[in-house]
Formats: sequence, structure tokens, C-alpha cells
Amino acid sequence: MTEYIKRKTLRLRHKIVKHLVPKLYEDWLLYGGTVADDIPRPMIKATKVHFNSSVDLVGIEIGVFEGVNALSILRELPIKRLYLVDPYIDLEHYLYIMRERLSRFPQTLLIKKLSKDAINEIPEHVDFVYIDGDHSYDCVKNDIAMYYNITKDNGLVGGHDYRSVHEGVTRAVDEFVSERHLKLFTSGHDWWVMK
Repeated sequence: MTEYIKRKTLRLRHKIVKHLVPKLYEDWLLYGGTVADDIPRPMIKATKVHFNSSVDLVGIEIGVFEGVNALSILRELPIKRLYLVDPYIDLEHYLYIMRERLSRFPQTLLIKKLSKDAINEIPEHVDFVYIDGDHSYDCVKNDIAMYYNITKDNGLVGGHDYRSVHEGVTRAVDEFVSERHLKLFTSGHDWWVMK
């Protein structure tokens, strides 16, 4: 099946599976489908420990893709509001999957923009930010700096793909941490700092 046909028939294929085997479809949405991901990711575990039993956390995920990590965040943390930042440029089929996966969570708010523009749509300071969007050095460095500024004191800023093939992520994180004299925490491919 070509990529074009896959994209054009995605909604129809989802409706068929949802109708024929609803339990299987629900499990696929809730537990990540075919996307390989370590659920929950290390920063999410650290966020849970850091805030202990706090309620009403407000967070941001930059780079949502199919919503697997967002689902993990929503299942692991007491979320009042989770801003989902992703422009979904030429990725409408992934947007559809994400919306289906997170449809039972009214506390999510999608901002379908680049992270540099989406920050203007967030009217409050947040408890944590998880960065997994554009992995280029400049974008990661800008994302960290911009979103660190709207994170509450004692909040966490971190993300994915540290020490991976994305050298720009590692470089941007290391420079930011060094410039601000912050303590860097890492586990697996995740990284985070406390403000």
C-alpha cells in the first residue's frame, strides 16, 4: 500500500476497525499502537516524583506526533491542562491518530503552530515542559530558553533525544545548562532541569 493510499484511507480504516473490534481499537489507542516508546519516559517519572501528590499540574509537550507520550503524561500525572504544541505540517494522518488517542482527555489543548509562535498562545506559567519537537540545535536552544521563561519556579524543563543521534539536542541542552549554572538530570534519552 503506497503512503498516499495509506493517508487517504486512514480514517476509513480506523472506523472499520473501531466498528468491528472496538476493544482492540481502544487498547491500540490507549497503549501506543504500533509506536515503540518507553511509557512512561524517564522525565515523566521524575516529574511525578518531583511534584509528589500535587494536583492540578499544567504542562506543555512540544512535538506531539501520534500522542503516545502525551497519553503517558495524562495517565501518570494529575493534569489540569496539557498544552500540545505541534504544527503538524504535512502530517494530517498523525494529527488524526493523536486526536483519536487523546479524545477522552478534555484537559488537552492543541496549539497547531511552531513552538516559537505557540508560546504566544499560552496565557499562564506552567509546572513542566517536555521538548521533543524540531531537533535542530537552533530550535532546541530557542525552545529551552523561551519555555524556561514561562515555567514556574521549582518547575521542570526537559525533553527527549539527549545523547542520541541528534547532536543538536545534546549541544543545546549542555550550553543552556552551563550558561544558567543548572544541574542537569539525565536518564535514557531524556534530560531535565529544575528552575
